[in-house]
Amino acid sequence: MKTIILRTIFSVLFLCVLLFIAVKTVNIPELISLLQGVSMNHLITLCAISFTISLIKSWRFFILLKNNNIPISFWKNVTTFIAGHAATPLPAGEAVRGILLHKATGIRLFKTSSPIVTQAYLDLSSAAFLAFLGSLYYDVLVVPIFIIFALIAATTVVLIYKPLLEKMLSSLPDKNIFNTFSSRMKNMQKGVRSNLIQKEKMRPNKIMVETFAMALITNILGGVLIKLSAQPFNVDIDIFRSIFIYSSSVVIQGLTTVLPGGLGFTEGAMTGIFVLSKVELSKAIAITVLFRSVTLIFSILIGLIFFLIFHSKFFLKHKK
Repeated sequence: MKTIILRTIFSVLFLCVLLFIAVKTVNIPELISLLQGVSMNHLITLCAISFTISLIKSWRFFILLKNNNIPISFWKNVTTFIAGHAATPLPAGEAVRGILLHKATGIRLFKTSSPIVTQAYLDLSSAAFLAFLGSLYYDVLVVPIFIIFALIAATTVVLIYKPLLEKMLSSLPDKNIFNTFSSRMKNMQKGVRSNLIQKEKMRPNKIMVETFAMALITNILGGVLIKLSAQPFNVDIDIFRSIFIYSSSVVIQGLTTVLPGGLGFTEGAMTGIFVLSKVELSKAIAITVLFRSVTLIFSILIGLIFFLIFHSKFFLKHKK
């Protein structure tokens, strides 16, 4: 808990530093003028794409729930999954989604961990794959993205090959912090193997093919979102570079998931990638602000609406 609080404080401070730098280096009235130039129709289009991405992710989550024999209708899954967006600012956002799923189905919390962990793994691994390919093609951030991709690839091997993980964990000291880490890694391995790997064959199953393909589709739609976010500012970014930027943002946010919505790091990294793509700083910040508004703020608002409509009554009744 202390670590989460410290990292959250650091994230907020980092965001404040970015805002300070932006104030000192960017013409704020110009930035506000740029953002005011975004039409309502364009903003609605961006929000619609963002919501479509959430629907595809909820469909993928439904496939994983069914594979784990969790009884839930498709619509109930959608309302639960999107309501979980309301917890995005919390460091334990995925845990909150697990609680909502527990309340909606009555199943034990530990049983929800497998699809939740697998969902997060699919998001991160698919984004890392596309970001790695993009870094090679555009020759941008090749070394850091390669390191991240290599770490995720190595983690995949560990998660698939059970004896390797057991050997690695057995070498850790018998301390509470390491015991907690070992428990989490074992649960993660169990979830990934049961959902994505054919038993005793060490190769992807049908669920893996379907869900990974859906993850790639969400990244492509995210690229479309980036491209459309740049249009109001007369910045022309090709779709492949847009997919690279979006995938990189997913990786960054995934690696800083303990922080509230990846605040600070995601915005700073996205702005930096835009600048490396020869976009003016003021326009790079404007694109980032618009993009984060429709992927973070809009998602939180929709999540709150779904939570209030479909889940708040249960919590209020349970509280009484």
